[in-house]
Amino acid sequence: TYDLEVSLATESNSDAGAVIYVDAPHVDRMILLDRSGSMGSELMGNNEKMLGAKSGGRIYTDLLTALDGVGLVSFGGDADGIEDDATLHKTLASASFEYKAEVKTSINVDVPDDPSQYELTAMGQGIQAAYTQLTVNGTSGNDWRIALLSDGYENIAPFWDSPGVSNIVVPSKVKIDAIALGDGAHQSLLAEIARQTDGEYLHVAVPVLPAGLRARLDGGGVDPVIENRLADAFLRIRERDADLTRLQSASGTVNGGTNLAFEVFHWSHTPVLTVSWPTASALDADNITLKDEDSNVLAAAVMDLSHAVFNLAEHAQIWDLQFDTPSAVPFLAVLTCQGNLKVQLWTDQAEDSSIIGSVQRVYCAVHDGSPVLEAEVFADVTSPSNTTERI
Repeated sequence: TYDLEVSLATESNSDAGAVIYVDAPHVDRMILLDRSGSMGSELMGNNEKMLGAKSGGRIYTDLLTALDGVGLVSFGGDADGIEDDATLHKTLASASFEYKAEVKTSINVDVPDDPSQYELTAMGQGIQAAYTQLTVNGTSGNDWRIALLSDGYENIAPFWDSPGVSNIVVPSKVKIDAIALGDGAHQSLLAEIARQTDGEYLHVAVPVLPAGLRARLDGGGVDPVIENRLADAFLRIRERDADLTRLQSASGTVNGGTNLAFEVFHWSHTPVLTVSWPTASALDADNITLKDEDSNVLAAAVMDLSHAVFNLAEHAQIWDLQFDTPSAVPFLAVLTCQGNLKVQLWTDQAEDSSIIGSVQRVYCAVHDGSPVLEAEVFADVTSPSNTTERI
């Protein structure tokens, strides 16, 4: 807390304790990924659901700061009667640059691309393992949260309602942000887990490739765009963690040369632009370029298998994001910052979002601590036929 004194010519005034600096919130986060067989090729035709979960875990990890914590658990197993169906890959530790690299390597190597060897969804065991890490290694002043992603129903003990799971987690400070992947996920349970622990609930629809394209891809059924959808879910969880404002987002398909403009405002503190694409697209710094208004190229702070992170300068200007791709690539680009202006978007029928013809009510709230009067909000809605309508 600081005193404020203002002087102009012969006049002055002061106010004790008028300026208060508050540190940004920090979080200890356990990433908890479902590795059961339904996430992979045996049932789905390809491994895109699993690759999407791994992409989301990596992009979330890269956005953490050294004052945050991160760890990694996956779950999925068999019915041999031994409760060894959740694996602690990385203990909870400070999210330093070096440790984040270790966590991402573990996501790449230790969490399987093809999980078909694991038959059952051991969600309760995974929650127990993640909870233990938070209570043993968590920093007392940080938020303690689990990012739980699952595409199925728990079918091996202990369950969420079993002794030693919900009755331990719910009274604690641990919060669970739950991502239900597809219509096969136990959506009502995941939503209830988030509600009971004061976490966030997100449903991510699983897009399926057209039949002709499936044949050309040797039977692959899940559209690779699922990786961008899960990246978006993990980005929204990170925005909640760090109290970030989503200034702008863009998504679609780029083919050849494409330019997109992203505007940073004078009140935008620590602006960050994150760009995501499917792993198999194999984009790199030769395909993605970011330039300021003077055409200076900004190098990515992170260039990963399926995403790039750019730390932008803190002054008002428009940035030019350029794609140069040899073929069509689905992308997601999100600009966030620290700032007072918040935009929240949600629907009231998320569970039906993958059903063509369903009615979707879309809500948006804009505020900066109080309502922003006379604001106008537009939504660009793209249909399956790739036509866009502004409402």
